[in-house]
Amino acid sequence: MANRSDHPREVLPCPCVRPRAGRFYAFVATLALTGMRPSEATALRVRDFDALRETVRINKSRNLRAEAAPKMRRSVRTIPILSGLADVLRPLVLDAEPDRHLFLNTKGDPINQDECRGRVGTRV
Repeated sequence: MANRSDHPREVLPCPCVRPRAGRFYAFVATLALTGMRPSEATALRVRDFDALRETVRINKSRNLRAEAAPKMRRSVRTIPILSGLADVLRPLVLDAEPDRHLFLNTKGDPINQDECRGRVGTRV
């Protein structure tokens, strides 16, 4: 019997996120399942996700559309992620340039924290 967390669509069992905010599903699942700060998740690049090892490298943060090093050295880290979350993230990196942001909005620009509050934060 398969573990619920191994099925990509069962990673985040929150119906308010899946259908109405589908573009943000991977972003919200990443936040919920990793404990990552929103500023860290919005700064992730395609190269920061290792699909084979199922890890994410956090080495910067993004706030007010500007990227910077994290405030503290210990904030730079590589974290393991669930297989189900890795399955959700894999389609985001297919044929993508390594320097492209992992999470994009409907315009193809990096997701900003203020966008997420308006679309997802109030529903979750």
